[in-house]
Amino acid sequence: MLGKLLLLSLMGLLGSSVVTASESEPPSGGVKADMGFPAPGTKWVARFVNQTGSTATITYTVLDEGTYGGKPVYRVNGGIATQVYDKATGNMVAILMMGKEANAFEPHEGTFSWPLYVGKSWTASYTAHDRQRGMSIGPVKVEYRVAAYEDVVVPAGSWKAFRIESESGNSAFSTIWYAPEISLIVKRVNETTIGHPLGRTKAVYEIIEYPINDKTSSRSERRSVAGSGARAEKPEWQVGYEWRYAWTGPKGSGTFTQEIIREDIYDSVPVWVIKILRNENFYAKSSLGLLATLSGGKPISKRSAPHDILSWPLESGKEWNTTYILERPEEKSSQKFDLRMMVTGVEEVKVPAGTFEAFKSEVYSNFNGKLLSEHWYSPKVRWFIRSKTYLMDGVREEELISYKID
Repeated sequence: MLGKLLLLSLMGLLGSSVVTASESEPPSGGVKADMGFPAPGTKWVARFVNQTGSTATITYTVLDEGTYGGKPVYRVNGGIATQVYDKATGNMVAILMMGKEANAFEPHEGTFSWPLYVGKSWTASYTAHDRQRGMSIGPVKVEYRVAAYEDVVVPAGSWKAFRIESESGNSAFSTIWYAPEISLIVKRVNETTIGHPLGRTKAVYEIIEYPINDKTSSRSERRSVAGSGARAEKPEWQVGYEWRYAWTGPKGSGTFTQEIIREDIYDSVPVWVIKILRNENFYAKSSLGLLATLSGGKPISKRSAPHDILSWPLESGKEWNTTYILERPEEKSSQKFDLRMMVTGVEEVKVPAGTFEAFKSEVYSNFNGKLLSEHWYSPKVRWFIRSKTYLMDGVREEELISYKID
């Protein structure tokens, strides 16, 4: 169902969708597919090729579910863009660039009408909003038809797939192969004719690698807390507070404990010192942002300003930026970070330590727009109950298994 970022400009078919399906029923004994969506953590690589032979390769990762416009959604990150899909229909509702809305589709773009079966047809009528160019297109009508259920072969493998054909205005056409086994579009061909405003074009999308590190389902459970109007003030910490986490990542798995061991001053900044194994992390009291890490009394890393993953008070929709220079004295290296954070919502999250209401924050790079990490902060626990960090070689995930704050 995914991969529909496929050179959207070639589709000419973006936006607000009203789907009208035919009244036909699936043939007796025929294959039928209900809506599905890949699990959070699922990754694949897709290749785009246009009529000139230009090629682009993008790695996609299914993120955790969230809310958008007050409605539950699925989210998929691909390079600098995050695609947002309506949870009720599996159709795209928005594309975010660096966390900001670049394209909006009200209420969705209508590629799918469930269940799928050979012979089914439907009409999608929609309007697209291009926020970057300040323009809208539509309403546009697109006719869809499920033409076959057949084998399809792409570089990533072979699947049984529904072949869906579409036409709009006698000048824009697409053929889509949707594989219900993995809930993905594995191939798509978009074409426009000489009568189309873009002229004669062709773009092909194919999955070239799947899965990456296998499909994974998170051990935690989450649901959005809609309309909570919640607000969280900075917690009051005390020496002796302790949080224990389980972690998994590209280099293995294990557990670790964070314990507040003392108050201190670092570079004239009042800090809390949290011990993790042999390391001591220094968090600015004013924001609870990480300032430095020491091991054996020697600095491993230090920042010119705190890394403020949280900004108080926390409220859904809040955004902020932080910029600092990270120095690694032993390596004699430094790196500039320019980050944008946002609180995307409040969710009820189940982890091994229990079920908590948590504020979810996302961290993006202002250099390339990539999603770097996600964090769930619980006012009850007074720290994070869950975190995900997107590394070059995979995803590191941490979940709270116990805590002591009395």
